[in-house]
Amino acid sequence: MLGVNQNISAVKVHRNLLLASASLGNSVERLSSGLRINRASDNPAGLVISEIMRSQVSGLGVAIQNASEGVNMVKTAEAALTEVQSILRKMRDLALDAASTTDTDQIAADQAEIEDAITSLNNIAQQTQYGNVKLLDGTAGRAGRVDDIANFTGVSGASDLDADVAFIDVDLTTAATKATIGDAGFTETYAGGGTDTVNNAGTIVINGVSFTINATDTVQNAIDKINEKSATTGVTASLNTDQLKLDANNYGSDQKIEYSETAEIFITNGGFVSAAEDGTAGVDAVAKVKFYKSDGTTQVGYEQTLNAGKGLTLEGYKNLKITLKEGLAAGDENYGGAPEADIWISGSSVTFQIGANKNQTTAIAFESISASNLGTTADSAGVAGINLASDAQGAIDVLDAAIKQVSDQRSRLGAFQTNILESSINSLGVAMESLAASESTLRDADMAAEMITFTKSQILLQTGTAMLAQANAVPQAILQLLR
Repeated sequence: MLGVNQNISAVKVHRNLLLASASLGNSVERLSSGLRINRASDNPAGLVISEIMRSQVSGLGVAIQNASEGVNMVKTAEAALTEVQSILRKMRDLALDAASTTDTDQIAADQAEIEDAITSLNNIAQQTQYGNVKLLDGTAGRAGRVDDIANFTGVSGASDLDADVAFIDVDLTTAATKATIGDAGFTETYAGGGTDTVNNAGTIVINGVSFTINATDTVQNAIDKINEKSATTGVTASLNTDQLKLDANNYGSDQKIEYSETAEIFITNGGFVSAAEDGTAGVDAVAKVKFYKSDGTTQVGYEQTLNAGKGLTLEGYKNLKITLKEGLAAGDENYGGAPEADIWISGSSVTFQIGANKNQTTAIAFESISASNLGTTADSAGVAGINLASDAQGAIDVLDAAIKQVSDQRSRLGAFQTNILESSINSLGVAMESLAASESTLRDADMAAEMITFTKSQILLQTGTAMLAQANAVPQAILQLLR
């Protein structure tokens, strides 16, 4: 049938022409961008995976840059230490010279050179820096080390503590607890324990997550359903003899539990209960902290209260952060007793982020090389106290100890550079290459295959255009009927 109102042939050709045009447009976009996934609609799952890989590749690049900067920092410090050793060797030669003569003028001249050398050492200690970080004056950060491993798991942020703090005494006054809903919140009891069937079918909601409880479920079935989503809700369920019990997974006041149910499953008359209403909301740990010098009795500054942290974390003074082990009770740390070296503060350290993820760090200590810190012993004030006129032989011992001290630091820095930083750069490079290849497989366009699609779509577009012209010409046959 010929009609003028609906040209079905043209409509069909037009539809196919649009499809060919869209396919050609996609091919052109992929060929011009080099990407198979240009937007989320191209491959939603592939986009998610590739974006994660992209962030990892980018992060690995930054980590390589960080490690490379660390290498340069270590090289800067070692170059200064090389000059320090040269100065110390010259000082030792002067001590040997003074030890073999009784000429007071010559000894005085040697001592004058020694004092100039001491000034040079102190200048190097103060002026050696990488960016704004001074490396050899002892202020490049301080590191904490847990001594009482039975009660503490970690310490950070010790770099802002006073320079003469040698150890920290932590006295716990309030123990951290978990939020709990127990007997006061759940009134339904099950004499048979977990094998009893629940009273009613209904829906449980814990911290916004819903659980469907069927009439045939046992109490243990319901507990298992809750615990399957424990990582999401932050709550673990258990049976307290004959009643349901909920515990927050983590310690502290910010770990809430909010529970509701639509039927009498675990609460008579149904209803809502929170950990706070049950009287067992989580509690944050609180501790009194004192700082002591290395003599073990002299206190540095004032006692501090650390109560700004959450759960097992103690915070509230400068950037100091101390993490407690689970189960530590108030009074376990002998509050008010003799000082305990719970945490030692020693050396100086700089931290480098050498991974693409959180906490993938490493640290190195840069010790002070000022004259007052080189060659010090119980019987010597170190290089800064050298007096050739009174004890040239003792000066030789001091300088030998100082040279060894600097050599040890150079050795430690060299090992850190080679075994940690440069090794990390190599392994990060391989990881970055592998991830980039994986991301390319997901996201990059196969140019050869795409050219096939492009050519096909181009031909279809051209033939479709020609056929649309032919289809549009068909209704003109009607004019023949009117003649």
